[in-house]
Amino acid sequence: MTILETFAAQILSLPAPADTARIDERMRVHLADTKIAMAAGAGSSEGGAFDADGAGPALFCSSLPDRIALKVAQTRLTEIDDIHMASCTTVGSVIVPVVLELAAELSVTEAQIAAALRAGYDAMVRLGCAVDGARILYAGIWPTYLTAPFGAAAAAAALLGLDATRTANGLALSLAQVSGAAGGPAPGRNPRWLLAGWGAAAGVRAALAARDGFGGDTSLLDGDWFLRTHGIAFDATKLAGAPGSSLLEMSIKPWCTAKQACAALAGFIELLDDGLQPADIAAVRIFVPPSYRAMIAHRPPGRIGRIGRIVSIAWQCAVAAYHRDALYDIERADFSGEADFAALMGKVEVHDDDALSAYFPQRYPARVLVETKNGASRETTVFNAPGDPEAPMTLADVEAKYARVEARRTVLG
Repeated sequence: MTILETFAAQILSLPAPADTARIDERMRVHLADTKIAMAAGAGSSEGGAFDADGAGPALFCSSLPDRIALKVAQTRLTEIDDIHMASCTTVGSVIVPVVLELAAELSVTEAQIAAALRAGYDAMVRLGCAVDGARILYAGIWPTYLTAPFGAAAAAAALLGLDATRTANGLALSLAQVSGAAGGPAPGRNPRWLLAGWGAAAGVRAALAARDGFGGDTSLLDGDWFLRTHGIAFDATKLAGAPGSSLLEMSIKPWCTAKQACAALAGFIELLDDGLQPADIAAVRIFVPPSYRAMIAHRPPGRIGRIGRIVSIAWQCAVAAYHRDALYDIERADFSGEADFAALMGKVEVHDDDALSAYFPQRYPARVLVETKNGASRETTVFNAPGDPEAPMTLADVEAKYARVEARRTVLG
């Protein structure tokens, strides 16, 4: 059997009985969390514009793949969706819309929906790990975009009830459509979310084609195809794993922020909640693995766009200090005109810490050192941010997150 054929058979298997309850519990939490992002994204200004007169009809029609593409784009843009750190894939934003939209078209059971979610999560996570997603991100490859067709094809194949042979064909057809290279900033509206949606739609189309008898080259992963076509090393051993176990490795974001900034933000909030006063701060020094220092380190001199306000840890720290509820604001209101806000943002520095690299990419840790104006210092190190597998959010936590996201939308609305 080829690697793809073996993998197809594996993801269609059931979890071991001892693991079923844990996997099902995490699935409920991640399903609820992604539904928050779906609703918030659809109700956002950017997400709503995808479906507006003059924009929506040109980009999305009423076909199933297009409806899925729209939902994925709206969900992914929120930056409150879940993430698998080692693969750096935001899985729920792709797999949950695929499964929910396709299930609405079919007569399926809850067990079939659960199987499709497990298959999709496993496919995206394991392919992302096999291509070292957490590191290729910084070489210009977007792991979620790269793995979205593969994950969507796996989820759709499971929901369609395809056997292992047709599932392998669908996965092969999805691989033939992967890109991953989303490109850099460009004039006009940000196309990033569209690309993720289109990637998911391509995977669904691949599964539907396999259902209808189209074949795919199921030997693609047996050689150096990824290296030849994408310049990416591929480790087939990382495709292996217990069915459904990827759900146990997922992280949920407690706030609207880049995951790479989460631990640092959690550490800074810990110090604030322990009595640190923003007015007393002389400097904030944040230490992270060199891999993602540059990503979160920029201190914008003036007004920046929404994505910049989501990624910058300096911005996040100032929001935590002066507008804590705005951490749940997916619109990312601009506070740069406030003197105290801008001053604190300018005091944040981000440094490499090679010692923390030992934990990456399984974890995205940070050390936060704050120096106060009276010469004292306070420090904390966060290895597991809220929502990480070792500090998991419960269903009640996710419901509280939903309330805060909705409250923030009401305030802005």
